[in-house]
Amino acid sequence: MVRTFDEAINESLSSFLGEWHGKIVDRSYGTTRFGQRFALITTKDLWFVVRLYMDEDHLENRRLHWYELTDHKTLEGAAEHVKERTDKLQSATASLCNYADMFYRYPSHPIEMVVMPSECRSNPDAYLKPGDHILTEFMMFATDEAIYVGNGKVIHASTKIVKENTWENFIGSKWITSIVVQVYRIRGRSPEEIVECAREFTKEKHTEREEVRKAHNLNQFATLSACGQELSKFKRKLLRFVRDASSTNVNT
Repeated sequence: MVRTFDEAINESLSSFLGEWHGKIVDRSYGTTRFGQRFALITTKDLWFVVRLYMDEDHLENRRLHWYELTDHKTLEGAAEHVKERTDKLQSATASLCNYADMFYRYPSHPIEMVVMPSECRSNPDAYLKPGDHILTEFMMFATDEAIYVGNGKVIHASTKIVKENTWENFIGSKWITSIVVQVYRIRGRSPEEIVECAREFTKEKHTEREEVRKAHNLNQFATLSACGQELSKFKRKLLRFVRDASSTNVNT
């Protein structure tokens, strides 16, 4: 059953009742310019705590966790933080979503790896959304990446070019062990912008640019399309996330 954003927040908060015995004193909601909802929940115990929740993609089979937590001595201080954070989130651009910096501060926090059910292989539109950053792991030692554009089509990097292809051709005869969506917990682009950026990489005039040549070698075109940043230095960490997610998945 698909949960609402509020239901996912309430489930997350209830899981902390053994750790904090406070009560909710304020809920503040908003939407980023990328169409992502967020909530700032203020609770009171010995002090005031503000938790930021983002309405993340693919929450169907996982628990929502707060994205950010801050402590405040007074309700006024908490309220001021909520206002400042709301203003920043509502006016945010991709440059404010520094995933590389977040990797240093929160080693597994900015990105979540979500394994799709095995049925996704034969019916991608039932599980994937346009703009999804997909990783397919095959033979337990390599991955391929793509941006899903909808209607059973993807954009991916081949040995020489970035091209649009059918889902069937993309997964083809690979010995796929898992299909994973790399969820950016706080979006730096809307799904429509991600697809548009991916399509830009398919144009011939872009194939001579250095970042696209890197993309061919490192599969960075998908990351560049999804968040506008290259995260190649974190590739090993991200691959470990994929394998950890695959090993704990119960749907495949």
